[in-house]
Amino acid sequence: MTPRQLPLPRLADPRYKRPLCTISTAKGLLDLTEDEISALVDEGQLVAFDISLVLAPRDQARRHRELRILTASIAEFLRDNPDHSPCFTSQICPDIAVKTVLAAIKHEKPYLTGTEIKRLLNCGRQHVINLVQRKVLPLMPGTTYRPGPKGYPLIPRPAFLAFLTARLEGSI
Repeated sequence: MTPRQLPLPRLADPRYKRPLCTISTAKGLLDLTEDEISALVDEGQLVAFDISLVLAPRDQARRHRELRILTASIAEFLRDNPDHSPCFTSQICPDIAVKTVLAAIKHEKPYLTGTEIKRLLNCGRQHVINLVQRKVLPLMPGTTYRPGPKGYPLIPRPAFLAFLTARLEGSI
């Protein structure tokens, strides 16, 4: 079989396993730079969440954002704006954006584990711990966390919902 005969996956139709992706993943999927992707978020063409430890005011010139792009937003952008028109605006409203992230959790418990949050936010364990230590994410009353198996923090579902809502960027 020659290289031309090999069936290749369609990159324009990604199958996402997580609700949020890093800027690096978005760069590869959209063939854009980090600055271009940040600009698309600022213009409302992509929906993202800022999961940084400190949420700086939006008008602060030198604020550091740690963006996670809503993968459904990337799919919408690729499908509905193939020419990268500057007039495009994402139709994903804030409520849908937050529900899309939480839909990856398959239970209705009043809390989320640190492992679940790590997967939802597409970040490392230490980042979740740092969010807890800085009281950005509160612990469930009467719980703690420690290193090792089953040592993850338990975060109240309403607190995580409030975190997502406050950190939403680029939505109509």
